[in-house]
Amino acid sequence: MSNEYSQFKKHFGSKWQAFAYLQVSRMCMQRQEVHETPYEFDGHRVGYVKNDTVNWDVSYGYVTMFHYLQEWEDGRLQEPVLESKLKLQVSCGRFAYSEVELPKVMLGVSGTVDDLTANQREILKQIYGIGPQQHSVMPSVFGESNLRFLDCLQQFNPLLICNESDHALEIAKAIDEQLDNGRSVLVFFESDAALEAFASSSHFQGLSCSCKTQQLVASAPAKERKRIVFNAATWNHVTLCSAAFGRGTDFISRDPHLLENGGVHVIQTFFSRDKSEETQIMGRTARQGQKGSYSMILSKEHLQKIGVQQIPQGTPAELYKKLCDFREQHDEAWKLEIEAKLQESRKDHDETSAYVDRAKTGCLQTISDGFNDYTLRQTSPTGCSKCRVILVVDATLSMGKLWHSASRAIMTAVKRIREWGGIYEFKWIAYRDYCDEKLIEQSTWTSDEKVLQQFIDRIECEGGGGNSGEAVEEGLKAARLEHEKETVAAIVHVGDEPARDAIEEDPSFKHPMQTTYHEEADKLSDCGIAVYSYRVGWLESTKLTCQTLADKTGGTFGDLGVDDDSLIHAICTRSFMAAGDMKALAEYRVRYENEQD
Repeated sequence: MSNEYSQFKKHFGSKWQAFAYLQVSRMCMQRQEVHETPYEFDGHRVGYVKNDTVNWDVSYGYVTMFHYLQEWEDGRLQEPVLESKLKLQVSCGRFAYSEVELPKVMLGVSGTVDDLTANQREILKQIYGIGPQQHSVMPSVFGESNLRFLDCLQQFNPLLICNESDHALEIAKAIDEQLDNGRSVLVFFESDAALEAFASSSHFQGLSCSCKTQQLVASAPAKERKRIVFNAATWNHVTLCSAAFGRGTDFISRDPHLLENGGVHVIQTFFSRDKSEETQIMGRTARQGQKGSYSMILSKEHLQKIGVQQIPQGTPAELYKKLCDFREQHDEAWKLEIEAKLQESRKDHDETSAYVDRAKTGCLQTISDGFNDYTLRQTSPTGCSKCRVILVVDATLSMGKLWHSASRAIMTAVKRIREWGGIYEFKWIAYRDYCDEKLIEQSTWTSDEKVLQQFIDRIECEGGGGNSGEAVEEGLKAARLEHEKETVAAIVHVGDEPARDAIEEDPSFKHPMQTTYHEEADKLSDCGIAVYSYRVGWLESTKLTCQTLADKTGGTFGDLGVDDDSLIHAICTRSFMAAGDMKALAEYRVRYENEQD
């Protein structure tokens, strides 16, 4: 124990020892996140990009404090300012909006209420009691919209799906076409990285000599953003925007020449899983009764990444309907995620309310006990950051017995893991083979065993067999793409059939084979993700697949029975290993296992 920590504990006294330990644990944990959280600095304040601007009020606890320390060490921050920021980050409660009583009447809530999916409407009614009879939508004061989209096929292609390799070219061609017609163009990208990739492409560079180009990103100073927005709706301007500027940014045009030629044209380069986001981006043109038009240019790879397995064919109107049907059908995962979050927020709300009740007593001992109880529940006992584990499991016909066991096993496994504390989240990915209709099915991320069980119970083990392997690589690819969104600690793979060694084409395939398990294992290894691979059954070829996955990624290979206990132990032990919690792993084995790895 360091002298500094000893003095820290002594300063707070015996009543607050748990508080002192947890604060230091939280500092150590968040110190690891400092370089993973980008920030802005204006000479006095640390801020973070939120939506379309830098928010100078938001704080990420000790991460923000360490950012101030970094600026001071680099000589950009005065010591008196630093001193004012070096404070303990104490959480005194979390109240849930869903538990707060609503006023009887709300006005001006949202312009996209009509875009809610069936599941979103159900959540709205379930939580807030707002059904079809409890809300009204007022028409716009500017009258009927003059926006052109699917009805303008004679002027331009309103919806184009192309290969990723042609994506930048097609965007540039569409921009050029609109500029030739005397328009200005807003191009919306899903992320800053996608925007920067297009901006640095030769296709965009070729446009800059014939028009005025600009980039609207959140990191730009406020005055610069205001100037860009003002000029964007002016003839012969092309403005590249990140998706955040699709909400609320007013690209009103005051250029009569532009309005005569049809106004601002908006190009969206990705498909929104949330219909309201699409509506908002579409609404950046045809403002206040003005003319305007909109189009989409999407890459096949982007659609596959968000779960569109069969790329639609047909006219732009037919394509759009099929994409909208996909969006509605795949909204179930969103609903499950919201329900899980609501459950967690209610738990936080109840724990906070219990602490507040203790605080109202005015008794120092009661308040101290209540505060320590609340703090202990909010913090991992091990001081670990969130550990995310993905289970990639074969869901073909021959795996039916294991999936039957999995429904019970996941309930027990997650409950056991919770006994040792820590912050764990799980995702379950079911894979089949290329000849099957449902190649991949995925659960939402959750720490709730009931949500996982509901997903498992909905899975039908079908297909597979009759050819040279199963689509192990597609399950691994889906897991890797999750890691690109947020860090995944480990993958647990379970299967009874081998993977193919090379890309194959087969007339029975309903999905193209685009990668191999060797390629995916190498990519996962580069990401630092271990695969703990289990063989069900006796096939030597399956053992070779599993052993290769483990060897390439630094994981382990093992044989797995189809009984509950085998799967429970696999989930628990590999989760503790993924979190680096060797103490919990050892204690678990003493209590529940007689075997060793």
